Amino acid sequence: MIPTERILQRLLTLVGAAAVLSYVGLSAVHLNTLYGINHVSGHWMSLACQENRGSVYPPLHEDGFYGGTRQMPVYFSLHAMIARLTGEYLVSGRVATLGSMAALVVALVLALRRTGCSPATAFGGAAVFLATGIGHWASFAVRGDALALAFGLFALLVLGERGSWSRIVLAAVLAALAILTKFSSVAPLIVGTIVLLRRTEEHDLLVRPAGGRLLVPGAFLALTVALLAVGLLLAQWESGNRFFANLAALSGSGTGRRSSVEVLRAYGYRLQGSREFLVLLPLAILATITARRRLALWELYFLVSLLLSPLFFLDAGADYNHLIDLLAAALILTGSYLGREEALLRSAVLLFLAWMGIMGLVVYHGDAWNAPERRVPPARLIERLALPGKRFLSEDPTLPALLAQRPVVTDAFHYRTLAESGVIPPDELPTRIRKKEFDCVILLFDLRTPEAQTWYRTKHFGLRVVEAIDEAYVLDKQLLRYFVYVRR
Repeated sequence: MIPTERILQRLLTLVGAAAVLSYVGLSAVHLNTLYGINHVSGHWMSLACQENRGSVYPPLHEDGFYGGTRQMPVYFSLHAMIARLTGEYLVSGRVATLGSMAALVVALVLALRRTGCSPATAFGGAAVFLATGIGHWASFAVRGDALALAFGLFALLVLGERGSWSRIVLAAVLAALAILTKFSSVAPLIVGTIVLLRRTEEHDLLVRPAGGRLLVPGAFLALTVALLAVGLLLAQWESGNRFFANLAALSGSGTGRRSSVEVLRAYGYRLQGSREFLVLLPLAILATITARRRLALWELYFLVSLLLSPLFFLDAGADYNHLIDLLAAALILTGSYLGREEALLRSAVLLFLAWMGIMGLVVYHGDAWNAPERRVPPARLIERLALPGKRFLSEDPTLPALLAQRPVVTDAFHYRTLAESGVIPPDELPTRIRKKEFDCVILLFDLRTPEAQTWYRTKHFGLRVVEAIDEAYVLDKQLLRYFVYVRR
């Protein structure tokens, strides 16, 4: 090892340690702030709140309330359990996310070790994930992306060893949990099945299948699907038969309306917005092409994630969080260069990872330390909005969740699609708004701006609702990201 490489290894380890320490510090600072909490996190918080109120998967339409969700139950049920101890839904959500990220970093360290990284560089490379844009926002959101990814990586790590039946069963449990946390987390199931099929052909298993080469991969696939079915049936039972009704009503929500050009444009826009992909993706593709053993475990995981990721953007609601699996896969393959023989290549990758971590610490963590949310704690926000005792309609379900209340609209995106498809009465909520039933309406945009018209036509509520708001309510004030409308 050349002296420069030793210096770069130490630099990467120091950057990784700085990323972890900064994240722990920021987690403490923002434990009870709204930093990183948007309407999607509010939706997850609302689901946990409603579960504790006895309504797992709330009805699509009941008593003037509008439900609708496609989220899987594991994360928000975990959140609800923690909330029963804390008595609220913000700090408990932070704790759930903190545990998820800890599990994810451990999984990344183990995966990088499997590619040939030393313990120090594996830690540094995994910790740098926290300083990427996608990793940073996943670290401060209340949602299931990080936990689903951690389950999936642990499933692949279990299958990375020579497979015994106990390992295959454990991997199936983890792969099923990944999907029950985030429905799109199917890459571990696909990759695991392919890997077991190849290992059966190569006689690289501890088990000796007597039923042909399809027995072991078929058993893994069947067991995962069976466990997934059990989990879904439990969700159906716990929800009072509402789970499948939600999925059926929203199965096409946001899909089928984008052309292939629009899908690629949305996908490319998210990739461009996550600048780490500009180098990570080419390095990962090159690592796949030049791997000593073609299409081994992590190369397959990267390729499957790369092929699946554009498909998620068929859904108009897809965002950066759907790239988290691809980011992890690309990071693992980039780390695989550190186990190769070429010293110059190893040094270049070490330098890039260290640079990526430093830039993330400056850009994302630097802004987080001075975020405006620190100056307006949630209790003060609720007080300044004068929400206690009021009946209000909020586009962001975070606000009702802070008050441990059931939101009038659980998810404004799903409300629009349900109203447009006729699953819920499209004129009921606009009529209630025109009658000025609510003391105030809280939106995420000023209705006078062109951006608001596009947002509400294509994303939240739909134009019928916002036209009714514009007729019956007037903008009173803006506080943080919220625009408060009161009766005219």
